[in-house]
Amino acid sequence: MSANDAIGRPEHDRLGRFVPALLFLTLVAAALEIVVAIALAERILAVSALSTACFALGVTFARYQIRKQRPLRARVALALTLTLFGGIGAYLVPGVGASMALLPVLAVVLVLRYVHQNHLILVAAGAVGSSVLILAIDLAGGERPTMPAPIGTIFQGTILIGIVLLVLAGLADYAMEARDSLGDLRSTTERNLRVTTARLSIVSSLRVLHAQATPEATAQSIVLALGALPLVDVAAILEVSSGGEASVIAIAARADAPVAPGDKLPAARAEYILERLRQGAWAERWTERPTPTVNDERFTALGLKAQAYAPIVSGREIVGIVIIATADPAQAQHLVADLPSVNEAAAVADTILAPALMTRRLTEASRVRIAEIIATRAFRPVFQPIVDLQTGMTVGFEALTRFSSGDFPDRVFSEAAKAGIGSQLEVATLTAAVRDAASLPPLAWLSLNVSPSLLGDYAELARVLAGRTRPIILEVTEHERIDDYPRLHAAMRAFGPDVRLAVDDAGAGIANFQHLVDLRPDLVKIDAGMIRGVETDPSRQALIVGLVHFAEASGAQVLAEGIETQPEQDMVRRLGVTLGQGFLMARPAPVGQWIEAPLPMRAKPRRVAHPPTAVLLPN
Repeated sequence: MSANDAIGRPEHDRLGRFVPALLFLTLVAAALEIVVAIALAERILAVSALSTACFALGVTFARYQIRKQRPLRARVALALTLTLFGGIGAYLVPGVGASMALLPVLAVVLVLRYVHQNHLILVAAGAVGSSVLILAIDLAGGERPTMPAPIGTIFQGTILIGIVLLVLAGLADYAMEARDSLGDLRSTTERNLRVTTARLSIVSSLRVLHAQATPEATAQSIVLALGALPLVDVAAILEVSSGGEASVIAIAARADAPVAPGDKLPAARAEYILERLRQGAWAERWTERPTPTVNDERFTALGLKAQAYAPIVSGREIVGIVIIATADPAQAQHLVADLPSVNEAAAVADTILAPALMTRRLTEASRVRIAEIIATRAFRPVFQPIVDLQTGMTVGFEALTRFSSGDFPDRVFSEAAKAGIGSQLEVATLTAAVRDAASLPPLAWLSLNVSPSLLGDYAELARVLAGRTRPIILEVTEHERIDDYPRLHAAMRAFGPDVRLAVDDAGAGIANFQHLVDLRPDLVKIDAGMIRGVETDPSRQALIVGLVHFAEASGAQVLAEGIETQPEQDMVRRLGVTLGQGFLMARPAPVGQWIEAPLPMRAKPRRVAHPPTAVLLPN
């Protein structure tokens, strides 16, 4: 039903009751005039009967327009018919012009509600002009047919009675309109009161919600609050992926749920909903598509009449959808207005659910990106020499990774860890480093950065190191937690004497010396931040001396990372550091550079004999 139809239906009801009676009276009057005209042989009565019949024709046309639900056309037809009838009446019955002049005014009243305010003056001028014309006809002299005195008097009285009835009918029309308006106002007030009560209810129930451990749990708490509201038969929250897929993560239904968590909307349906949601919340009557899906059939079977949708937004991105559905036909047309819960729920979800959904979307995007890096091998190993500070000879190489995208390695590895595929990326890069290291100069040992999780997976790490052709140093940062040191040492013994441990970034976490003690590394690598400006900083010098003393007492060697200037190298050498690494010696480069221009070499660093530990190795 269109907006015009919705407006015109009350007019149709009122005119539909009024016009048939007017038509009946008009036809009766025309018939009586014809009978009297024949009986008295008065031609003027025959003319009057003809004009009355013309009036009946106009009323008939108005009735036809009413049946077609065109109230404006019906009122215009009645207005023109009344004006024409007033002019003919003033001509036939002298002395009734003043009464007939009221008919154009009544005609204006009939169409006044439909006239645009810019046209009021024009319509009023037309009515006044018609009234003046009718008066002029009545006052005009000259020869005119007249009715006999008794008949003219009766005719005049009948016309006056008809005018009075028309005026009363108009007043009744407006009285009914006023009554309907008051009824609509009362209904609107009651509905607004219900809406306000519902809004206060949903606000009070939703505002106490908070983020749960998972997005699914948070979403379920929201839909349970929605499902408890009157007239809400189904409430659901969908998660929207970066690719536009929409899948159910929570649902609450009074009867059987039409969908279940994990179900995905058809691609075309999801695209349609998201396109409309970019304009804000909206509602629609439920109709099956030409080719219904299983979900469509379930919705139809539950008798759902309408659904309302609202977006869950993070920044400018739609990350989720709140949906409520009702089986009440009376609420189907005004779902958003009468059930504001969908908007309230979306507002709450923006706060407590949208951040988690956006984080998960970004995590999934990272997982896809990292998986593509692994699949396409969009990385390459590079190697940086490790130099004996006393002799200047190269004793080993640290394997590092560079990515084709140009992103910082630490950032990529951190992103992979957050996405849950850090181990896969680590294994792929370490395997490539071990393979390329086979071409490095002989006698040099290879240093690999490994995470505690990979250190704890003996079988996986063994596969990575299976192709090694030289001694291996496994570097573990001082910041990373190791839960089971005895198990780690047992695994290291299983690798044999050519695989040893190093603690990386020593000095960056001063409070974690217990990590150094429990790890018992063969090599202590001092963090580059402690080397920067060490030649002029006594506090840094004191810390390095302490680390050197610890290493000597535990049988380990000390390596200074990030040496960039000659004064830094001279100072760490005087403080007892034996090994160095940094841009001053050489920058990281692909393995081909070290094959073509090998540096002076010396034997591998000494190994510390650890005391036996009674720990079983993993299978």
